[in-house]
Formats: sequence, structure tokens, C-alpha cells
Amino acid sequence: MHKVIPLRISKIILILVLSFSPFIHAEKTISISNGFVSGNTFIALDTVGKNIYSQGVIDGMLIAPMYGAPKLNLAVLEQCTKGMTGKQLVAIFNKYLKSNPEIWHESMHTIIYRAMFEACNSYAN
Repeated sequence: MHKVIPLRISKIILILVLSFSPFIHAEKTISISNGFVSGNTFIALDTVGKNIYSQGVIDGMLIAPMYGAPKLNLAVLEQCTKGMTGKQLVAIFNKYLKSNPEIWHESMHTIIYRAMFEACNSYAN
């Protein structure tokens, strides 16, 4: 014998399923705040300033798991930057900026992310 679910309970279940479905299918969006330094500002820094800033941004990326970022997502960056110097990081960022002058007004931390993504992907392949 089959039990029939009362219409009222069926409506409640349907409402709950529909209420939570946007959360089940929603894509995770990430909002990145503007940084303190733009590409233009970075270009104007002296060599020591560029080295310190570059190492600081990479150190910040590598410490991201302390703020809840999955450590697995940093594996390529960790491997790629292992043994790099500040001078080498600056060379990567200067090369990226030289090839993309249209982004100099953007926040440098996002420029660094793209430059490292490109550099580390070519390193990994």
C-alpha cells in the first residue's frame, strides 16, 4: 500500500526546494578590492621599492590559506616561485607591463596575478 503525502506537506517541500535552488546552482563570485598600487605607480618605483613590493605581494598570495583560500590552489604558484628572487619577480612584472601598456592604470596586485598566471603556466608546460 502506497502512502499519499498530504497536499500541504507537498507544497511545503516544493517551496523549500525552490527556495534553496539558487544557492545550489549559484556560481561563486569573488570580489577583489582595489589595491594600493597601480601599474603606473609600480613603474615609477625604484629598484628596491619594486623588489620589496613584488616579494610582499607574492608572500601575501602564499599566505592566503590563513584567510581560507584552498592551499591546493597555490601549488603551481609555490612550485613556480620556489627559489625566485625579488629581481626575477620584478623582471616578470616589468615584462608583462611592457607587453600590456593598456592596463597600467589597473591595480598592480591584479596585474601581478595575471603575470604570474602566465609565467607559471609557461613554466609548468
